[in-house]
Amino acid sequence: MNRAWTLHVENFAKIESADICITPLMCFVGDNNSGKSYLMSLLWGILTLGKELFPKTPSDSKTYRKCENWLKENKNRNAEITDDIVEMYIQWFNELLDIHKKELLHKIFNYEVEAEKIWISGYTRKKKLEMQGNAIL
Repeated sequence: MNRAWTLHVENFAKIESADICITPLMCFVGDNNSGKSYLMSLLWGILTLGKELFPKTPSDSKTYRKCENWLKENKNRNAEITDDIVEMYIQWFNELLDIHKKELLHKIFNYEVEAEKIWISGYTRKKKLEMQGNAIL
């Protein structure tokens, strides 16, 4: 795994606040009924269902427009995807998480689960991303 990031939650299930650094090997340790399974399920849901949060049609969001403009400016070019660009896309994803967290949580758990905040931060990569033409490498 050549990337790392942090999943932050507040008032999620029995967890008041947590920052989980996503690494190649993670162990959740704690008392029974403390929220470990909820966190793993949430992580699984973000990784497998997160792509469903992206809109099918253009959005009026300022963050979406910034991402769209960057893509238009760099279409059919080789462009390094800098940390600032990655952060811009993560901001958009966090905005989508905030808007759709209730539906996402329902898809993951198949019943109502509350979370005040869910967001991703601290995304880093060992290997830089580059866009070549229309492909991300």
